[in-house]
Amino acid sequence: MRGRAFFVDGNPCPYCGKKLDATSNVDGTDKAPNVGDYSVCIGCGGVLVFEDRFKVREPTAAELEVALQDDTLRRTVETVLRLREQFEAAGRSRWVHPRS
Repeated sequence: MRGRAFFVDGNPCPYCGKKLDATSNVDGTDKAPNVGDYSVCIGCGGVLVFEDRFKVREPTAAELEVALQDDTLRRTVETVLRLREQFEAAGRSRWVHPRS
């Protein structure tokens, strides 16, 4: 189950540069992200932290340590990385929508 999608202004992932234009909760709720909440880039699996107006940034070392203790977040990162690897192993150059 997936919650409501929140469309954001397309700021890039600080790790891979993928334009991030939407976010949703993996727990199926309709809660919008708050400042300090974590996210995962669908392009590279990088852990992100929300700022004002849905902007994202890299977490500090301390934030990353806390974030990776969360089982749901850790499984989400693992899933993104596994799907990306499978897609690339199948010979596809991109595994996300080409508009990204």
